[in-house]
Amino acid sequence: MWNGIFKVLVIFMVFISFVQSNDKTFKNCNSTLTFDDGPHPETTPILLEQLKEKNVKNAIFFLIGDRIAQYPELVKKIQSYQYDIGYHSMHHTNQAKMTANEIHQDIQEFKNNLNQALESNYDLKYARPPFGGMTQKSVKLFKELETTGKLKQQTLNDEFNTQLIARQVRETYQANGLQTLLWNVDFKDWEQRIDMNHAREQFVPNLKQIWLFHEMPSYKGTIFNNQITEDLPQFLNFLCEQY
Repeated sequence: MWNGIFKVLVIFMVFISFVQSNDKTFKNCNSTLTFDDGPHPETTPILLEQLKEKNVKNAIFFLIGDRIAQYPELVKKIQSYQYDIGYHSMHHTNQAKMTANEIHQDIQEFKNNLNQALESNYDLKYARPPFGGMTQKSVKLFKELETTGKLKQQTLNDEFNTQLIARQVRETYQANGLQTLLWNVDFKDWEQRIDMNHAREQFVPNLKQIWLFHEMPSYKGTIFNNQITEDLPQFLNFLCEQY
């Protein structure tokens, strides 16, 4: 009899532990979660609910201008959840190959689309150039920072951006009042599942890390193996345990 009671108690404690581990929410979290390439009806609404459930405060959705025009109701939904919206270009073009004037025109068109979608003038603060706005030379440097483990602990300031981002991109963003944000960790989740072992290896305590995710099931006819809505909850649980 006592063995039976003991087994029930063990099962009950395991269940309580499981519920508590999944009921954790963010407190004093230094990390910022960023989502590129949206909005998209298959991902954006689900991601917003997942972030809200865990009380995530620091999240930025870096949107594509032509998607804003296509899904204005999703843009309004992001704003209603009180998350920031960032500039990620009109058509996901490599701006390292564009002129300053072309980039400026792209920003203005993006702002117009965004303001029309929200039916108000949005205070756009953040920008992330497609492909990081990097030159061929700086791409090699960036990959070296990734492979050596230096990127995960890098402070993403103006000095860092100067090393990597093409000059006309940086200067045009600055002239338009935009703060450029790259990232510390990229899961490359448009083509593979989020690896939690990789997340544990990349996490640096007490550092304001920027994590890069993508919400891109498809784009311009290309279908990607993007499972972000399935994989994000386990990452949020992991991150909650760190704070």
